[in-house]
Parts: sequence; C-alpha cells; structure tokens
Amino acid sequence: MLLIGGGSGKNRLESMRTMKDIFGVLKGKMPVQKLYVDEHRMFWRMEDEVYRPIALMANRLFPIMQDELIIGKTNEIGQEVENVWPLLIRNDDRGLGLMNYLEYAGFRLLGTNSDIAVLCENVDLRKMVFRDIDFDQEKTWVIDREKWNKDFLAIEDKIGNEFKFPLEINYGNVKDKIVLWENVANIFWRIFEEGYDVVKITGSNDIKYRLIVGFVGRKNFLPSRVVRQDEKGLLIDDVEKSLVRELQNFVINFVKKYEVKDYGWWEINVYQTGWKVRNINFAPAMSRDSMFAKMWNLSGMTYEKMIEKIYSEACENNHE
Repeated sequence: MLLIGGGSGKNRLESMRTMKDIFGVLKGKMPVQKLYVDEHRMFWRMEDEVYRPIALMANRLFPIMQDELIIGKTNEIGQEVENVWPLLIRNDDRGLGLMNYLEYAGFRLLGTNSDIAVLCENVDLRKMVFRDIDFDQEKTWVIDREKWNKDFLAIEDKIGNEFKFPLEINYGNVKDKIVLWENVANIFWRIFEEGYDVVKITGSNDIKYRLIVGFVGRKNFLPSRVVRQDEKGLLIDDVEKSLVRELQNFVINFVKKYEVKDYGWWEINVYQTGWKVRNINFAPAMSRDSMFAKMWNLSGMTYEKMIEKIYSEACENNHE
C-alpha cells in the first residue's frame, strides 16, 4: 500500500496529518509506505533520513537517476505497488488532476473516482451533470485583504445591501457568524490584522439547520448517522427519524447510481419545507481530528475501524 500526501496551499498540512494518521493505523498490518508530493507535483520518498525523488509509471516506483529515465533503457524494474491511496484534499484542483495521472500510470486507487471528485467540486459542472439533485443557491463572496484595504467602505455597503444576516464567515480553518451589519467592519479589520488573507462570506437563506451525512465502504455501503452542525462547527445528533432515513437512502442511491467508490459526505441545508444539497465532498480530510472522522465516531465507528473498512473493501474489490 502506498499513501500519497502533500500538495499545495492551505490543504497541504491537513493532507500530511491524514497520511500520518492512516499510516499509524495500517503499519504492522501490511507493507505500507509514504510518498510526498510537493507544490510542483514532484514525488519524494524518505530514504536514510533524506528525501529522494521518485518517478511513478506502469504501477511501479522508480528512483530517479540520470540513466534510468531513458526510454527502453531502464536499469531496474522498479518496485511494484498494488494499491495507492492519494490523500489529497478537495479545493486543490491540481491535486484532483493528479489522481487522473495515477490512474493513467496503472495504479489501483483507493478513494473516490477522480472524475466524480472534480465534477462535484465545480459548482457549475455538478448542476449540469447531476440534474436530479436540488442544489442550494447560497449567495457567497470572497474578499481578500488587498480588496478590503482598497475599498472597505464600498464593500461594507455592498454586504449590507445584498446579503441577508446573519452571515456565515470562513477564514483559514475558522467558521464564525456576523449577526449585525454594524459589526462587519470591526470583524473584518480584526481578521486581516490577525494575518488572514481571505474571508469568505455566505448569506442566510432562512435555513433551519445544516446536516452532514456520509458513507464508507466500496462493497457494503454504510451510511453514517445523520448529524447536525451548529454555528460553532460542533456535531449534534438530534435529527428527525423520518428525515434521517430519507437522507441515508438518498446518499446510498447516489453512491450506487454514480459508482462512487470508497467514501465521501454531503452537506444538507434543511428548510421549513424540504431540504437542498449545499455541498458534496469526495476528497475530504481524513485525519483523526477531521470532521469526517468525528462524524463516524458519532456513528459508532472508531477511526481505526473506519480506515480498515475503507482499505479492506477497496482492496477486495480491486482484486475481483
């Protein structure tokens, strides 16, 4: 088993944590090694406390040497790898594209089909492809530090005129709310002074609450317990039983219809008269402290059992 982690941008560290945690679960149970990918999409492996470049092709690993990349004149056959688990986090388009490369290079992958992951990440594409799903149309705006410093008065007015309060705001790994328009300027100044470069705001749509439901398993599809997410990001299990069954059936039908592979989750906005899909994530963070792991812990599955189920069913399916 080969674990690949890294990438670029804000998700790099979470990807590395995920790789470390999964390695801790699988080591001792099977041969497993880690491979790092940098922001330039080069692969590296730790050997004798030194990172050395690695090439991936024909489901094998090759140390990169001067005379080993000449077509038809490779001096060694390389190390064969049965399964690869790319732990690259969503919002990293180049990372998801890298999954396509790994498939082309002949590796059997764990995780979600890369094409499905890319489609679900792109808001416009997923609406065109998944026409049977009612996606929510939340109003969002991304504001960077330079834009704010240049014209903060106009931005403040636009937020007041075009967005409905309370606002949901995201910066770094922080999720918070702004209840009153009068607080916008002070909160934005504080965020940028703390060193954050970008703030994303999302307007209220009279949502009763937001739910999260996911699945694991390629052969025995298992939906998670439907859990409720409050404004602090905590998960609370107090959802109506009829809605739980409806959402679990929705998830499993989607997984089967579109041949989604090993794991993923859906964010659902619930209104007085029904629900809509806010987001689909088939490349989530998978560290012990991730929201995905917390959701499954609330569903009665430990982190170790979750990882082992994903791994064992994917490998069993790959060998059929």
